[in-house]
Amino acid sequence: ERLESELTACLEQLAELNDAMSRHASGPGAISLHTLQRHREILHDYSAEFQKTRASIKVARERASLLDTVRSEIRHHRDAAQPAGGRAGDASLLRERNALHHAVRLADEVIGRAQSTQGSLNDQRTMFANIRGNLLTLGTKLPVIGNLIGAIGARKRRDVLVLGGTAGFCFVLLFWAAFM
Repeated sequence: ERLESELTACLEQLAELNDAMSRHASGPGAISLHTLQRHREILHDYSAEFQKTRASIKVARERASLLDTVRSEIRHHRDAAQPAGGRAGDASLLRERNALHHAVRLADEVIGRAQSTQGSLNDQRTMFANIRGNLLTLGTKLPVIGNLIGAIGARKRRDVLVLGGTAGFCFVLLFWAAFM
């Protein structure tokens, strides 16, 4: 927790430095704007990595806590079942309860992985949206790059049509072979 607060303070300090750099940037020079943009991207990457690491640590702590709780409950139920002289139903109920706890733990792990994946995909979507915006801005400023972006888009559409046609042909061929 102390390390987390130190890292948070460092990230905040880096953000303040980036803000100060943007206020003191000398003129509309492309080099200074590029450097400032690169520093902002680095800050964003560090912040995203920090959030992912913090979430992973939190999940690991919760998992360890859950595992300790389950172990203590199992130990408690075993100790409680021993002196009672043992009814046959108690052992099967204990096994069923342990199986349920195991299933819940596995479900929690899957949900944690899914949330982590969702966060990564959201970060990627944001990054690609930023890249797309930068390319479109660059394309409007430089006609050669605009033409290149148009050519890439046309090739992408052509590739989609070819892939769709191939998949459709294979699908028709599959049905023809299945019913003949």
